[in-house]
Amino acid sequence: MFKGSDIDVLCLVSESITKQDFFEGFSTVLKALPKVKSLTAVTHAYVPVLKMEFNGIQIDLVFACLPLPKNENGFDLENYDILAKCEDTVLRSLNGPRVSQEILNLVPKLDTFQMALRFIKLWAKCRGLYSNVMGYFGGVAWAIMVARICQLFPYASVSTIVQQFFEIYQEWQWPHPIILKRVTKRESLVPAWDPSVTQTDQSHRMPVITPAFPSMCSTHNVTKMNQAIITAELIRAAKLTKKILAGNAIWDDLLRDPKFFSMHKQLLQVLVCTDNEADHHGVAGNVESKVRSFAASVEQIDDLAFIHTNPYSFSSVHYCQSEAEVTKVREGDLTIGLEDPAPATCFKTLHVTCFYIGILPGTPTDTLFHSPELESSIQELFGRAQKPGEIFPSSASLKVLTIAKSSLPSNVFTTPSHI
Repeated sequence: MFKGSDIDVLCLVSESITKQDFFEGFSTVLKALPKVKSLTAVTHAYVPVLKMEFNGIQIDLVFACLPLPKNENGFDLENYDILAKCEDTVLRSLNGPRVSQEILNLVPKLDTFQMALRFIKLWAKCRGLYSNVMGYFGGVAWAIMVARICQLFPYASVSTIVQQFFEIYQEWQWPHPIILKRVTKRESLVPAWDPSVTQTDQSHRMPVITPAFPSMCSTHNVTKMNQAIITAELIRAAKLTKKILAGNAIWDDLLRDPKFFSMHKQLLQVLVCTDNEADHHGVAGNVESKVRSFAASVEQIDDLAFIHTNPYSFSSVHYCQSEAEVTKVREGDLTIGLEDPAPATCFKTLHVTCFYIGILPGTPTDTLFHSPELESSIQELFGRAQKPGEIFPSSASLKVLTIAKSSLPSNVFTTPSHI
């Protein structure tokens, strides 16, 4: 596993157990366990999930209520009669293990696929392209793309698969979809991906389609600017791979840090602050799920904004000695109270997580930063993060600031690698 990887677990229950039983009752039981930390119920996500740290390992516990009077051992996840009766949220929850197994069934050489995928995932993480929630590609999309290359070159070595991955996808004619097998169309509560019928499916910029019924687009979150960034990275990787195979470069060159914060003189900083460590993980996760939509709305401001969303978050703890220091931290002064180790006493401890959107060269920042459209996008972000049902206690605060590279907090340069 990569550093920062998590384990996805699917909890199957019968119709006698409700969503409320799981996300309220069962989560209360889990919170009482000494090995469980940072438990958060994300009930309004695309795939509702309990997120937690168990014995130092990140766990995503997904819930699926089957339309069955009781949950019998040996339930077949490919039973069409049952899948056809499942609601969309249940199907999305079931899709994780079903898609993973189907991908493994469709690749010709499992060991070659797994080795190539490990490298492609490492490359995507190093280059800042690995985050479905931020509008890039997630693990499922990268796996499907590698699997397709393995299908095209069934007897190739790992290095050839990697080379062909970059060579083919740098020239891919989007929105032509990447699929591993023909999309199955059957009657169900949730229709399979079909851009000829569904208008939403027509809007997908870089469709990578899951192979399990009903087929879905694993990359529906990709934004206009992120498509350009992913494409540029694929072109860079294709050029470098040719040099590597010619002996003029090394594989580590593909994985070099893109130096996100050195690329941008001006950035938007989304700052989340709480005074309760137990609440902070959930609040930050809530805001993180809204940053992509915020960035997409900024992109559309009179075609002014050329932006680059950093897929990673940066956290810090601040030991404030007065109410004035608390106010300064909440307003964006992240130089306060960074003592290590923590002082014996302090007025209040604040937990901060920041997300960053870089403004690319060529953007008229004075016009952008003072535009009413940007203010409207910020207010929309506030509203979505704080709407009923979301994790945002009254003690939490959310701020969007414009910040110069020279004013960035030190942790964006010293935070350990996310890999």
